[in-house]
Amino acid sequence: MRYLLAASLALAPVVASAQAAPPPPPISVEPVAPGFAFLHGRGGNMLAFHGPDGSLLVDDDFTRDAERVAATMASLGPGPVRYVINSHWHGDHTGANALLASRGAVTIGHVNVRVRMSATQMIRGQAIPPEPEAMRPLLTYEGELTLQFNNEAISILHPARAHTDSDSIVWFPRANVLAMGDIFFNRFLPFLDVAGGGSIDGLIAAVNFALALADDRTIIIPGHGAVARKADLTAYRDMLVRLRTEIAAAMRRHRTLAQIKAARLADRYVTGLGWITPDQLVEAIYTSLGGRQARRPGS
Repeated sequence: MRYLLAASLALAPVVASAQAAPPPPPISVEPVAPGFAFLHGRGGNMLAFHGPDGSLLVDDDFTRDAERVAATMASLGPGPVRYVINSHWHGDHTGANALLASRGAVTIGHVNVRVRMSATQMIRGQAIPPEPEAMRPLLTYEGELTLQFNNEAISILHPARAHTDSDSIVWFPRANVLAMGDIFFNRFLPFLDVAGGGSIDGLIAAVNFALALADDRTIIIPGHGAVARKADLTAYRDMLVRLRTEIAAAMRRHRTLAQIKAARLADRYVTGLGWITPDQLVEAIYTSLGGRQARRPGS
């Protein structure tokens, strides 16, 4: 018995060590323009803008990393976080809302961000419960909102039914910086959230709108992936258009979803990054275009 107890005690540190969660990676900070920094943690990309009026943040990672986001923002420059803009409602872009609001920030999002966060949602078959009131944006808008801050006239623009029905493009014209949220996955297969109001046609239209704002010097912050330029966004648009065209053509020929998946149309765009599979992207585009999966017998 004593031998068993001694063996258990000897193994305990090993077991505890094996079960301990690894520390989170640090939030990386990449200066991209005077007063602007690209932040990347475990969730969606973030854009920080700091100056004489204080700081502004586009998107704010997961809730579990809220304190780390706040500490990173404090390290960038003096002054509080005055505004947080949510590019859409997903939890990897809205997680620090409550913490930063409790410290004085005004959280901003399209009205559908608040609507979606106020009720149960479905993401890829998983039910997402409503967020508490403190997590929902305090200030909402519908078509367009202009914010005067740090000598910038910041345009917050809503494209209809793009990645979701709650998206915002955030445009800093003086600095020539464009934050796109999950409308743009740079060198990733994108997540098209059809259940959340997204559509392939709206996504393509939103990307074309952003391309019309940008020039070759524009710094573009995607929702996921590295900092980009107009050529990257153009390549992304071309991918979306090609897939939409090919899937729509297959649907007109009465191909089933299984047959369209078997054609491996999206495989050519796989980079090894991201978490959306080619089949998931093809199915999302198919569903967005009005396709329905065949019902199983007895269902």
